[in-house]
Amino acid sequence: LEATGTGIAEVALSLTGPGDLSLQRRFALTVRPAQTVQTERRTVWLAPGSMLRLDPALSSDLRPETVRTGVTVGTAPTFDLPHLLGALYRYPYGCLEQTVSTAMPLLYVDDLAAYAGQDEDPAELRERVQKAIWRILNMQRSDGAFSLWDAYGPAEPWLSAYALDFLSRAREAGLAVPDGAYAQGLDWLKSGIVEQAQWTADSVARPYALYVLAKAGRTDIVGAARYLADNRAGRLTYGARGHLAATLARLGETDRAAKLLADTDVPARDWWRHDYGTRLRDAALRLTVLTETGGDSKTIASLADQVADLAAKRRWLSTQEMSWLVLAAKAMIQRQQAVTAEIDGRLTGPQTRPIAAFPTQEQLERGYVISNRGGDTVRIAVSSTGVPTSPLPPETQGFTVERTIRTLDGTLVADGAELVQGERYVVLLNGSSEAAREHQALLVDLLPAGLEIENTR
Repeated sequence: LEATGTGIAEVALSLTGPGDLSLQRRFALTVRPAQTVQTERRTVWLAPGSMLRLDPALSSDLRPETVRTGVTVGTAPTFDLPHLLGALYRYPYGCLEQTVSTAMPLLYVDDLAAYAGQDEDPAELRERVQKAIWRILNMQRSDGAFSLWDAYGPAEPWLSAYALDFLSRAREAGLAVPDGAYAQGLDWLKSGIVEQAQWTADSVARPYALYVLAKAGRTDIVGAARYLADNRAGRLTYGARGHLAATLARLGETDRAAKLLADTDVPARDWWRHDYGTRLRDAALRLTVLTETGGDSKTIASLADQVADLAAKRRWLSTQEMSWLVLAAKAMIQRQQAVTAEIDGRLTGPQTRPIAAFPTQEQLERGYVISNRGGDTVRIAVSSTGVPTSPLPPETQGFTVERTIRTLDGTLVADGAELVQGERYVVLLNGSSEAAREHQALLVDLLPAGLEIENTR
């Protein structure tokens, strides 16, 4: 068998023999590329009366059968929403952080359906969110906190607040979240995070815990929020100060909230395990809570442009970054001005929501034209997702990883050598980090066709 293109292939087998023996069998085989999906994106500003032509050169280095192109046209940034939704929808892994991050955008599928480009029934997507809720609750410990993979690991303070933020949003969306588990989780946020006297690295979760408690209507946290703002604000990350400011605003402490929001430029920061944060994640998080609590329009517009610039410069995005970018995009959709555009010969608008389109390869080949028919300059975000036609070169970004294959007697299997059917081999993965600090990392080694893992343990 030779794989000639990615997708679902079908193999038909027919067997005949003595005594009118006749057997027919059909098998579906998934043909998967040996590389992971890549995304290429760009943003173009289009003045009134101007036009932009898209063509296949947009994705010339991607396999045609894997390409998916998304376009959004609007007056405010939506951070390449089609790509974000598609990437989170496809994301295959399932620890607590990953489960919450991939399910969070699906809570708002009714608002975001036009930008997802998915054919799934909204009811089926809602069922997927409900299953994610049960999975998340299976990671809740007996004390109400949440662990990373199951109910028996150590408590994860920041992720516990993240999980309960999601569960509170799920309840608002009408999904089933048991009252007992939810209340127990909120109680742990207060006793396990807010009321802890000692300040440690995990205390970065305290502003988030206060935020979730305030959203849940708990008013017994005013003193803790005031104390944190007056005495610990300088130790908080940019995103954490956003959560604390939103908390104070909900509690009526508007002066303290305004003081925390005075820093409008997003500061640089390193990735930090304790809150899963990056500079981009913090900026998107802050933009989300700022818009949800009715922040100043000029501040929101400035921060939105910074988030868009940071996202455009990034080649890879974490699940945290993608999830908060989706929430920020949802908030920005509500702040759009009217837009009118002619896309591939079809006039759309005027409408106050961004316009989404998903051109096919055939449409791109004949020339896909977008014209601004409105009175304001619009922002056009274009992303193409697919599998590269050529193998990507090796690269190092903070980690070095290499793979070797050996026979059971230790003999090294040379690169490009043929493996013998029926033989057993040992795959060795070796790696090192360039930084001495603690990280959370996911190591993925795709299983080549024809190989089976002998012992999954």
